[in-house]
Amino acid sequence: MDKIHVITTIDDKKFPYGSRTVGFYFDLEIAIDEVENNSCDIHENSFKYCVIESITQGLYSYDIKGIWFEWKEGGYYQITKPEMFKGVGYGMG
Repeated sequence: MDKIHVITTIDDKKFPYGSRTVGFYFDLEIAIDEVENNSCDIHENSFKYCVIESITQGLYSYDIKGIWFEWKEGGYYQITKPEMFKGVGYGMG
């Protein structure tokens, strides 16, 4: 089944309401590249975390694991999903 890879940025100071889905790609590698390069300034001087969720069509579809990133030293770097976000989906639903 085809998936889309949804990119969502998260402001940890406004959690759980400070998130913004900024786009999606059909190709996971392109989605990762866009995050790692902070394309279109998705960080916006505000969003400490970013997640890419690979989801299929349907209602309340989300990826329980996702690929997580944290803003450090001027860029997003892959990390393990932070404990505060366990069990929560962001891309849809």
